[in-house]
Amino acid sequence: MNNKGFTLIEVLVSTLILAVGVLAMIRLFPTAAIVNARADRISQATILAEDKIEQIRSMGYDSLQYLISAGQDSGTYKVETITLNWSLTTVGNLIQANIVCHWPPPGRVIRNEASINLVTQVSNHE
Repeated sequence: MNNKGFTLIEVLVSTLILAVGVLAMIRLFPTAAIVNARADRISQATILAEDKIEQIRSMGYDSLQYLISAGQDSGTYKVETITLNWSLTTVGNLIQANIVCHWPPPGRVIRNEASINLVTQVSNHE
């Protein structure tokens, strides 16, 4: 009897094991795409919020105080799917800026909106 080579059963079992592994890998691609899209939205929202904080900080205390007294102490705007809300409040001798970005989750899964919140304070350092 010649024992060289593989039997049909061995070939079928190895093919089955390979197929299960390939199918498991294929199922990871949609999940990876959703995770990647979520990370991209977080990065975009963080950049938008940081830009708004820099804009507010560059205005200086007196200009911000004027905006608050004129009733222009908050605002909202949208960039693509990200909505940015900002507000200014006086906290003692400081002006606090609160920036919140929120966006719908990626993919077909219905969940609550994701968001980030950044806060900074501007002082009157004369």
